[in-house]
Amino acid sequence: MQLFRMYWARTLRHPGSILLWLALPFVFMTIYTLVFGNDSSGPPKTTMAIVDQDSSIVSQLVRGSFGQGPVADLITVVEVSDTNAVDALFHDEKASAALVIPDGFGERLLRMEPQTLTLLTNPRHTIGPQIADGVVSAMLAIGNGLLGQFDAPMRRIGEFEETPSVDQVGAISREFFVASQNARGLSAIRNIEVTVVEEDDDTEASDFNLAAMFFPGLIMFGLLSASLNLEHRFLRDRTQHVTRRFITAPVSPWSVAVQQRLYTASFVYGVGVLAAVLGGVIWHIPARGLVAANLITIALALFMSGFNGLVFSLSASPRAVSAISSISMVFLAILGGGFFPAEFTPPAFQSFMKLVPTGMANLGLTHSLTGKPLDISIPVLFLYCGAFFVAGMFASRRRIL
Repeated sequence: MQLFRMYWARTLRHPGSILLWLALPFVFMTIYTLVFGNDSSGPPKTTMAIVDQDSSIVSQLVRGSFGQGPVADLITVVEVSDTNAVDALFHDEKASAALVIPDGFGERLLRMEPQTLTLLTNPRHTIGPQIADGVVSAMLAIGNGLLGQFDAPMRRIGEFEETPSVDQVGAISREFFVASQNARGLSAIRNIEVTVVEEDDDTEASDFNLAAMFFPGLIMFGLLSASLNLEHRFLRDRTQHVTRRFITAPVSPWSVAVQQRLYTASFVYGVGVLAAVLGGVIWHIPARGLVAANLITIALALFMSGFNGLVFSLSASPRAVSAISSISMVFLAILGGGFFPAEFTPPAFQSFMKLVPTGMANLGLTHSLTGKPLDISIPVLFLYCGAFFVAGMFASRRRIL
């Protein structure tokens, strides 16, 4: 195993380019964490401006409804004077939407006249306006339901042209009381609590961790890039006749091919484990499913080593091999969830990912780290990746010179 030790010594002596590729997962994960956070507090709250052109008691109730209860966990309300201030907030990226309460809103509401609230959306934002639209629509649906319950007494109030008498006020009060008795069921809305019941196997995954979802795919992308760098070094040795000198040492071509594949697999595994440990410490990834994650990493290392051996044996031209390897790396990274969690993809795409070793590995890693069932077979993954490793040794033996 002299060549195996020599390759490792060369890597440790000049690790710059490989470490640069490996730094990419940490850079991307840092950006994701800054944008989305890394805890179970949910996505950032959406900021919605409110332009109250009515300034009535009714409009104050509307404004206050967005600052209470569960709605306050989704929406941050900012009160502004006019639409010009809204435009300034949109321009400065400080608001995703704005609700305009028109003048005369409260008076028309008491007369039970149809009217429209205007929701302005920031064209620069995508998710925030959708959240604001959903919250406003839900609040209006509840409000319309409540108004429907008090339709009769509200219309009686709107019919008064003069100051009502004591008897009229009493009659309307009784109507409101009767209507409130009939509408008591709606008060249950405030007491509703949604309990998410998961399957027994998923009970350990109660605390969401963003890094456990994103980081495995990012590590895979970094390892794919770093392993390609190793193959380019082997290619450079071949074109500069360094490998030929190994064989005349004498070292058999089979020995060179086997040691190159073993070195690449050991490098991918060692660096992958190191990156995973560092990422787990930095982003507090729960230490779940470590045995399964370790086995999946070993299988992934065998696959990357064998696959690169196959790709770099397809042509004797360095330029052609470089193009093929770059395209295949992007393909494997996309199907392996290197840029997005596999959990976020449609079920049909996840089914297709299970046919690709990188996709199987990503699903297995994310599921094991989040406490979910693996949903893949580790023995099948080993057979799949082991077949690529053996094929890579045979293929690289043909192009060893």
